[in-house]
This record gives sequence, structure tokens and C-alpha cells, in this order.
Amino acid sequence: MITNLSYNNFYIFRQKLINYSRRFKIPYEDMEEIVNDSILKALDHFDNDRGSFESLCRVIIKNKIFNFTRDNAYMYLLVLIDENE
Repeated sequence: MITNLSYNNFYIFRQKLINYSRRFKIPYEDMEEIVNDSILKALDHFDNDRGSFESLCRVIIKNKIFNFTRDNAYMYLLVLIDENE
């Protein structure tokens, strides 16, 4: 019973973070990977005195998405060029 309840809570929490990440317009598979990595990183660095776990996850997600878009900007440019030709 507790395991099922915990799974449901985690699933709802993860879906909230995925919905938050959707505003950044990156592919869904990459978004899922970033959210999962961010949750794991937040578990390592979480300190209850410094704020909520969800806010830490959101900050990590935002930074990872910015890094992702910066690192993959040329890939998207090549896709756009290829579609035009």
C-alpha cells in the first residue's frame, strides 16, 4: 500500500516537472531525460533549510535545458537548413 502510494506521488511530481519543462520547447525524449537527471541531482544536493525540493528541481531543470539548447543549437540549425533544401 505504501509503495503504491509513493509511486503515485512520485509519478504526479514527475509529471508536474515535465509540464514545467514543456514551456522550453525541446523534444519530449530529451525533456524526460533532463527531468530524470534533475531529480537525481536534486536528491544529492537537497537541503531542507534552503528551500523546497520542487523549487530545487525546477532550477536544475532550467539550467540543464539552457545548457542543452546552447550545446545543440548547431544541430537544430542543420535540421532547419536540411528541411529548406
